[in-house]
Amino acid sequence: MDKPEIDIYAYDYTEIPFDIFDALIFIKKDRIQHDLCMHILMRTYQGDGEAAFLNLNEFAFLSRTSLSWVQKRLRRLIERRIVLCMEERPGNIGIYKINPEISEWHDKRLQKVYGTDLWRKLFPLPPGQEE
Repeated sequence: MDKPEIDIYAYDYTEIPFDIFDALIFIKKDRIQHDLCMHILMRTYQGDGEAAFLNLNEFAFLSRTSLSWVQKRLRRLIERRIVLCMEERPGNIGIYKINPEISEWHDKRLQKVYGTDLWRKLFPLPPGQEE
């Protein structure tokens, strides 16, 4: 019996910009910050592409760390303009998104190379998306 073919392109997903992934690879961050960024990206682009709801209590439980540590790491991402806080709600729930303007991110390593020839060599655009 033949397996039916599944067209994965039939689903209307918002594409995550390659520059955001590349910059997230390059910046200095710890494991919790990495997980926060990936969670926000997944939740944002899985839905309407605007922003993501994030329950910090659940995130702390799932990442097996304390709520206060998650809050500190998220606050640091917000201070560095990597994550934007759109709204805070009671119960450690907020609406966040990754700042799409990578040039606004505060990261010394990233600021030295973003947009340079070195950046384009390290992270070439995929075929069909060349400038």
